[in-house]
Amino acid sequence: MNRSVRSNPDQLRHLRNEIQRSREEINNAVRRINSGLANASSWQDSVRTRFEHDLRDALIVFKKFDADSDRLCAHLDKKAQQLDDFLRYN
Repeated sequence: MNRSVRSNPDQLRHLRNEIQRSREEINNAVRRINSGLANASSWQDSVRTRFEHDLRDALIVFKKFDADSDRLCAHLDKKAQQLDDFLRYN
């Protein structure tokens, strides 16, 4: 049986951290955009309506990334722990 490991648990944790950091940055940007849009109450035309529609579509994608990133981060944590255990005992 081949017992070589071609992965580094620290790299997996780094990737998890990058995903978490990106998620936080995206959520902060979404809050800033929503705040800016709320402050632009004088903008009332068809372009704003289209913009809001497009923004809602983008937010659906962001929310999916947010939900998926939780699952992905948990998977990376689990895999890193498994690798730690494997490397410790082999």
